[in-house]
Amino acid sequence: MPRVFVLLCTAAGLGLAACGSDSSDEELSVSEYRDKGNELCRQSDREADKASSQKEPGAVLDKLTATARDSQGRFEKLDPPAELQKRHDAFLRTGERSVDVLSDARDQVEKGARGEAAFQKLQKRFQAVIEEGNDAARALGLKDCVAE
Repeated sequence: MPRVFVLLCTAAGLGLAACGSDSSDEELSVSEYRDKGNELCRQSDREADKASSQKEPGAVLDKLTATARDSQGRFEKLDPPAELQKRHDAFLRTGERSVDVLSDARDQVEKGARGEAAFQKLQKRFQAVIEEGNDAARALGLKDCVAE
């Protein structure tokens, strides 16, 4: 389950601590981009796994949301090759939406939402973002960013 949160969060990845220099203005090759992106997703997965050790649902969501935001930021630092730029941008938009869904879930927990309907609606949104993120990751060749 954390991989799902991460993909969305990244994130995401969703996942993501760029390997090498973040300050480089040099465009990555396709191979370098994929290597770095996949490593970012693996890192994000490891960070999200730590969130599951929290006892309270709010604490889990806080940790996952923070992980997602961090992952998103690291992925934004990657400089994709021109032929992947549009797909990279789509992947980033998916990550932004995943952070929104996680934040909304946290708000529901904070408000004490107990209704099944509220969480089912969030689950549907989350599932849609996961599928979109998986499609975006596949289009980029980021196999480690696909939630399975």
